[in-house]
Amino acid sequence: MRKHDIKYFKINNLGLYILPFLMILSFVSSAQNLTVKGQIVDESGVTIPGVNVIEIGTTNGVTSDIDGNYIITVSDSESSMLRFSFIGYSPKEVAVSGRAKLNITLELGSVALDEVIVVGYGTTTKKEVTGATAKVEAEQIEKLNTSRVDQALQGQVSGVNVETNSGS
Repeated sequence: MRKHDIKYFKINNLGLYILPFLMILSFVSSAQNLTVKGQIVDESGVTIPGVNVIEIGTTNGVTSDIDGNYIITVSDSESSMLRFSFIGYSPKEVAVSGRAKLNITLELGSVALDEVIVVGYGTTTKKEVTGATAKVEAEQIEKLNTSRVDQALQGQVSGVNVETNSGS
């Protein structure tokens, strides 16, 4: 055997020891990921579709399906926290703590929404309106025999003048 052959043999043997070590290292690092599943219901047990499920501190998130089920893969199975939020319900934060199944019950929130008023071509809140507003109920319009909206509104609210252009 020549000197060059012995050096090549030692490098190849070193590779045989490093390869298993790298395989074990990659297995350990991937073991931290965990797939978490569950179902989201309200206080009465009815499933809630469309709930946002987000891993706190990341951009990782999913939405529950029509049956309230969700599946999310978290990056750290022990220290990850999930935040469940849906309009009308109080948000809930839950620690994963290595659990692969988390069924969640959301409680109705007590956040009051401001009254929204439709003005012309937009919307605004009630506190931002400086002038007078009036409401025309759908029942009032249904009783009228008109084919156009401007005809239906004419004479329903005091101070409103409806003018029709001739088009000429």
